Amino acid sequence: MRRSGWRGKGGEISSNRRDEQEMFVLCLRILQSALVYVNTLMLQDVLDEPEWTDLPTPADRAA
Repeated sequence: MRRSGWRGKGGEISSNRRDEQEMFVLCLRILQSALVYVNTLMLQDVLDEPEWTDLPTPADRAA
């Protein structure tokens, strides 16, 4: 029978099967990468608006 959730108390992986643990960690990495990408796109959209054009300094743009 398949469990509906993989996380136990304290954020630990509740499964003791190595293949399930590896899949869980890989899924978390993909989710984290997707969230970083979405945040980057949202930030780029905000910074493209005219009121933000003059706020960043040359040092900010170089970072």
